[in-house]
Amino acid sequence: MKTGYEVTFKDFQMLFSYVPNQVEIAPMFRDWFNYEVRIFAKELILVDESGAHIDLAQVHDVIQSDPERQGRLYRVAMTIWR
Repeated sequence: MKTGYEVTFKDFQMLFSYVPNQVEIAPMFRDWFNYEVRIFAKELILVDESGAHIDLAQVHDVIQSDPERQGRLYRVAMTIWR
């Protein structure tokens, strides 16, 4: 279903990997999934409560399949990119 608020995976990766964006992005992962953003080998990763690495593509798919989350991510992205 197209909503007009889609964020491509490439854009999602850019949002996620740019450290200054974490002020806006990290709380969403915490609120929605109880995931934390961590630095591992100089890269940002998502981890669950047990510390297991979470696949960013799967998280992107879940967010894009939920209109409310998709819209919130889109609005945050547009705020950051302005």
